[in-house]
Amino acid sequence: MKDTEPAAGVVVIFGGRSEIGLEVATRVAPGATVVLAARRADDLAEQVAAVSAAGAGKVVVCEFDADALDTHQAVVEAIVSEHGPIGTAVLAFGILGDQARAEKDPAHAAAILHTDFVAQASLLTVLTTTMRAAGSGRIVV
Repeated sequence: MKDTEPAAGVVVIFGGRSEIGLEVATRVAPGATVVLAARRADDLAEQVAAVSAAGAGKVVVCEFDADALDTHQAVVEAIVSEHGPIGTAVLAFGILGDQARAEKDPAHAAAILHTDFVAQASLLTVLTTTMRAAGSGRIVV
């Protein structure tokens, strides 16, 4: 999608408070319904304002915890039910962790892998299944 090409369908930013996610959201915002999905969704006023200022037709927030794998299906289904088919899903969540700590602390290393790999794979599986059933959609990772 080119910067000037309007987004088709609902745009969902999983990791709606991340700098990368927000930058993508502002670029695809003009005329689109944009869903910012993040933890503490009720604290996204600054991000909602930025996406609205970029020309979004509508900006809504959705509670999303990437590490809660058992909620991924329900979150995606709720978004589709409330806002229509997902045209573009952007996965912009993750954690950096502490490299030195991760080299010595297996629990810290596992936490990083859980968010940055396992949670990504889980959500991608839910999204691809949902988008295939709808017959369209694109994923940005």
